[in-house]
Amino acid sequence: MSHLGKAVSVKLSGLNNHSLTLNKWLRNAARRVQISELYSSLNAFHLAHKVFAAIKARLS
Repeated sequence: MSHLGKAVSVKLSGLNNHSLTLNKWLRNAARRVQISELYSSLNAFHLAHKVFAAIKARLS
């Protein structure tokens, strides 16, 4: 293989590794967003439940 060909293939494999790392990072970021959305949904549900319980207690 010529020197130039070798340099190009090394560069391409480097880019490939970089894109794999980026994909992994993006997947992890997406997972974190899903978890935080779930957490805030649970918090909202918990808050609504507390408010409903307080209203019910006041009415009775």
